[in-house]
Amino acid sequence: MDILSHVHYEISQLASAYTFPVPQGAGVPLLHNMRVECIVLHVRALLPFFELPESKRPRNDVLAVDLGFEAVALPIDPGARARMDKDLAHLTWARAGRQPIDRQWNWGQIVTPVLKRALELIEHVLKGGAGKLGDVAKGDWEALRDQVRQCLGATASSTGAPAPG
Repeated sequence: MDILSHVHYEISQLASAYTFPVPQGAGVPLLHNMRVECIVLHVRALLPFFELPESKRPRNDVLAVDLGFEAVALPIDPGARARMDKDLAHLTWARAGRQPIDRQWNWGQIVTPVLKRALELIEHVLKGGAGKLGDVAKGDWEALRDQVRQCLGATASSTGAPAPG
C-alpha cells in the first residue's frame, strides 16, 4: 500500500527533527526555530491521522482507520493544540505577547503521546495489520520502530526549545 510510505515519512520526520542535534554558537536561534517548526508541523499532520474516526474524515485525508488501526484521542492539552496551530501558521497577538519563558515547548507533553501512538501503529504495520510488507519495507519500518523507541527515551528529559520567531 503506497500510503504507508507517506505515513512512514511523517513519523520519521518527527522523530528525526526531535532528535536533531542543534550545535552551539552562531546561527543557533535559526536552527532551533527550524527544528521547532519541523516538529510542530509533523505533530500537526499526525494528530488527525491518529485521532479522527472515519465519520469525521476531512475531504480525502488518510486516517489510521484506513490501515485497520483504531482512532484514539491523544492526551494533548487543548492550549498546546491551539498554540501549535496559531504560533506556527498565523501571526497573532497572543504569539506577539509571549515572554521568552512562555515560548518554551513542553515536548514531553506534545511529542510523547504522538510517538507512543506511532510506535503502536508501527507494531501494527509490522504484524501485517495494514497489509503485507516487502522485505525492504519491513526493514524500513523496523528501523523506524528503533528510532521512535530511542526518541521516547529522550522525551523524558526534554522540555523545550525556543519557539518559532
